[in-house]
Amino acid sequence: MADDRFEREEQQEVGRSHKQPRCRFHETEVYQIFCKDCKDFMCFKCIGQLHQKHELSQLQDANEAIRTELCDLLLENKYAEHLSSLKDKVSDNEKELVQDEESLKRDIRTSVEEMKQNIDIAEKSLLSELRNEFESYQISLQEQKKILIAYKLKSLT
Repeated sequence: MADDRFEREEQQEVGRSHKQPRCRFHETEVYQIFCKDCKDFMCFKCIGQLHQKHELSQLQDANEAIRTELCDLLLENKYAEHLSSLKDKVSDNEKELVQDEESLKRDIRTSVEEMKQNIDIAEKSLLSELRNEFESYQISLQEQKKILIAYKLKSLT
């Protein structure tokens, strides 16, 4: 007896879940038609009121068209997502390019500064070498001058 009661309740529940949806404008009517123009479901009473010259189809026929349209929309959405992803990648590449440019500018400036320092060091070294050579020549010339003066003095005496 309890089993019979359980089966009846289960059948009632199944019957409720397969209930056809009711028209939102005519509560006693169920949806039977699909309006392709409005992309909306309707009952027979709605046809005369709102959809007189619209393209209509039965729900079974509309099923495939709706599925196709949903697939198209999904593809369009995937395409939009792909484009968005590509746009993000381009933006990332652009940011990376700007960062790389700044990094290379810093590297160039650092290298130029190092080269300037090396040039300054080389200049100081060469000038110091030049000064030493000239001082050496001056000393040599002064010694030669002294020798000539001494020779001149000797020849006069």
